Amino acid sequence: LTHLAGGFIHGSMRQGVRINTITTNTPILSTNGLSYSRINGIFFSSVGVTGTSRALIELSWDGSYTNWSQGFQGNHFEDNLFSAEGSPWQLGVRIGVGGNMGSENTFINNHFAWFTAECFDLHNFNALQNTIIGGNFQNCSGDGIHVFKGAVIVDSVGFQNGNPYSSPAQTGYDINILNSANDVDIVENSRTESMNFVQVAQGARLRLEGNHQTPFSSLWAANSGYSANSVVSP
Repeated sequence: LTHLAGGFIHGSMRQGVRINTITTNTPILSTNGLSYSRINGIFFSSVGVTGTSRALIELSWDGSYTNWSQGFQGNHFEDNLFSAEGSPWQLGVRIGVGGNMGSENTFINNHFAWFTAECFDLHNFNALQNTIIGGNFQNCSGDGIHVFKGAVIVDSVGFQNGNPYSSPAQTGYDINILNSANDVDIVENSRTESMNFVQVAQGARLRLEGNHQTPFSSLWAANSGYSANSVVSP
């Protein structure tokens, strides 16, 4: 889609309408300029194909204002499922790889699963005020929410991405914030069963409040044996 403003793309519900990608490194949805639009009620998935460089959902803008003044901002995503379905697809939803805008996008009650590098990726410094409310990130073995550049608000989200010894092993974090956009990232009222919850780098500022972490693990007991590399809680 090129230069779409005020669009409405919808299915009946996420388990009622499913769209699969069938070509290597080819997104289901790729945009160049998307603003003030809604995408609701669709199951987006990859099955049996590989994605190493392109996201399954690639939302971007090249910055050109030729015949276009709306930019890339203010979109709403609700009741969608984004899943690699066990395929070696690395990136789920990526915002702003073109380097321009990608702000004020809201995700409500969406589920993300099985991407091997990043389930959700913010990719430029103007991808600000992106909000994720509800929903779940599961089996995201790399990062669930990956903020390469930009800013995110996370509220009442569930995370189930395992630990370094699970299958698939968690090699990253539920939320990994790599750079500061001179903004404040917020993670609140969320719950994780993962071992690695949040990492913040490069002086990024984070408010972390009202969250609960209960990684799946064995409870320690006297005179009990545990397998090598197992995770044991006191």
